[in-house]
Amino acid sequence: MTVDPDLVTGGRRRLSRTLHGTQSEAKQALQRMVVEAGAGLYGGGRVTVGELLDQVLVSASLGPSTRQDWTSMVVRHLQPALGPIPLWKLAARHCGRLYARMAAAGLGPSRVRCAHVVLHRAVAQAVRWGWLTRNPVSAATRPSVPKTTVTPPSLDEVRTALAAVRESDPALWCWLQVAVATGARHAEICALRWRDVDLDQRIVRIERSVSATARCGLVVKSTKTGRSRVVMLTTQAADAFISWPPSS
Repeated sequence: MTVDPDLVTGGRRRLSRTLHGTQSEAKQALQRMVVEAGAGLYGGGRVTVGELLDQVLVSASLGPSTRQDWTSMVVRHLQPALGPIPLWKLAARHCGRLYARMAAAGLGPSRVRCAHVVLHRAVAQAVRWGWLTRNPVSAATRPSVPKTTVTPPSLDEVRTALAAVRESDPALWCWLQVAVATGARHAEICALRWRDVDLDQRIVRIERSVSATARCGLVVKSTKTGRSRVVMLTTQAADAFISWPPSS
């Protein structure tokens, strides 16, 4: 049976299937193949899941830490389990088996969910490229991640922590005051520069964050939301800056 050209290589493709049964069963199997080909289920041609993952990692726009995490997921889990499978043959059952094996190996729910997210986005890109007409990963059961309740420290706990470091580590005490005052993420606190602080108006501008990866080292990037913001400093935070001036 000849189908449309391979969307990746442009070459003509022939599909065949060996069936051990009656002539009637063979005709039924042929009819199913015709329907499946017409539905675009064989659109990916000779491309494997592994080749798709490699191309997506090259072309995707990802931050340094996200790229490191995705690369680890692809190399350690997705490629070994799904890499050799022709893209057009990828089915929800393959995803389910992978998720079950990862969970049985002791990986946490968030890590298993990450496998689903990376695979789904990769196959979605294949759909956008015209290699498939549908995303089979969408039919897989998305791994659930139990909701966690974040319990912030009490006022007394904050005061105790600040008191514990005030004499021993003035720099840390200063930045803890800033963290308490602004509620900023730790990556945003670490990215602050003295030019971001206006002690006259007692404000701080948060407009960047930092991340550290083994491959790229320390990387300065935009905030998680991509937007900067101005936050008022408490009197204690402003006084902490004043009592601990920069050395240069």
